[in-house]
Amino acid sequence: MTQIFFPSSLNSQCHKVYCYVNNFTNIVIAKIHGIKNRHCERVIFPKEKFLFIADDNCQLEIIRQTNIGIIKDTVDCSQLKAIEFMLLKS
Repeated sequence: MTQIFFPSSLNSQCHKVYCYVNNFTNIVIAKIHGIKNRHCERVIFPKEKFLFIADDNCQLEIIRQTNIGIIKDTVDCSQLKAIEFMLLKS
């Protein structure tokens, strides 16, 4: 299954679609930081994909439970696989 987050109102005209794949064996929580006036937090199951629109200045925080405790990793969106596109205003 694939989850998608496309915020309805974005300030910039050029964004990218980013893809995060949960390669861990446990569920993770993904949070996007850096989109003004938007909050996104999703539960991502193992091997599940999470697609979202953002720009290179945003960050994806991954929170996961391990046998030694909770681990938080932050990844710059510029390091994720992305596809550029243009938003067209009608």
